[in-house]
Amino acid sequence: MIAWATQFTASESEEEKVAMKIETSTWSRMLKMRKLMRRLFVKQRRTDPTIIWTSINT
Repeated sequence: MIAWATQFTASESEEEKVAMKIETSTWSRMLKMRKLMRRLFVKQRRTDPTIIWTSINT
């Protein structure tokens, strides 16, 4: 993949744009996932405090 990217003959500005687009999309996806995980964790903690104890002890 990296070798192909170096051989790619498009202008560098175009390559950078594509790279930025990919980076931002993956970053936003990661942030969304983190938010979802936090929300789920908070919900679990509110409903059942034993879940945290089991996760800590294991």
